[in-house]
Order: sequence, then structure tokens, then C-alpha cells
Amino acid sequence: MMHYLLRRSVHAVFLLIGVSLLAFAFTVLAPGNYFDEMRLNPQITPETIAALRAQYELNQPLPIRYVHWVSSVLHGNMGFSFAYNTPVAPLLLVRARNTLLLTVTAMLLAWVLASLRDRRVLAAAARGAVLCAVGVALVMGPWWCRNWQ
Repeated sequence: MMHYLLRRSVHAVFLLIGVSLLAFAFTVLAPGNYFDEMRLNPQITPETIAALRAQYELNQPLPIRYVHWVSSVLHGNMGFSFAYNTPVAPLLLVRARNTLLLTVTAMLLAWVLASLRDRRVLAAAARGAVLCAVGVALVMGPWWCRNWQ
């Protein structure tokens, strides 16, 4: 059992590393960035843009940027949004709350519908009762009736 847990833990570590590499690669490979838009403004000099890139360590090689990114994420620093001029973590929390609400609601609905669709669960809950017949008729409808013998 211990060998199995150790093997699964090692697989989980490699999975997390792979997912973090993909997430970093997608953010790096996304077309355009905030500094491209700044270049279009004639009031902002190229030196200012270079200084900002250095300040946010965007002039570093990709492996060094990845290590900095992982360490900052592990410390809870998700970065800074140039578009909203605020840290990213509060922006993510608002969206994560809505996503979590939608996910939990959909999951509970799926569990309820799946358990109601199963004849054995419905029959065990109300064997021979009117609720069983009504539940079968309403929820299982065509699936159950077409197999009626």
C-alpha cells in the first residue's frame, strides 16, 4: 500500500510540473502583450518600455522567468494586471467564486438526476409507493418505458 501511495505521489508531482509548464507556456505564447500596446503611444519612449520590461523581469530567459513565476505563485503572488491596474489574486477570487458556484450547482444537479434515473435507487427509496411510480414516469420517462416488458 505504501509503495502505491508513493508511486501516486510521484506521479502527482510530475503532473503538477507538467500542468504548470503548460500554463506558463500558454501565457508566454499568447499573442500580443501590454507592452506592444504601449509602443503605439508616441508619448512613451522605448527606454521606458525597456525599463518596465526589466522591472517585471520580462527581459529574462524563459527558464529563469518560469522559476520566478512558480516561486511567486507558491508564495501567493499571482502577479499584477496592467489592464486593471491591480494585483491578479483578487480578480481571480471573484471569478473563482462564480465558477465554483456554477460547478457545485451543476455537479449536485447531475448527481440528483443520475440517482433518480437509476431504477434501483428509486425503487429502494420508495418501494411500491406512489412516489416511485411518479418519479419513474417523470424522470425516466422514455428510457424506462421503452424497456418495459
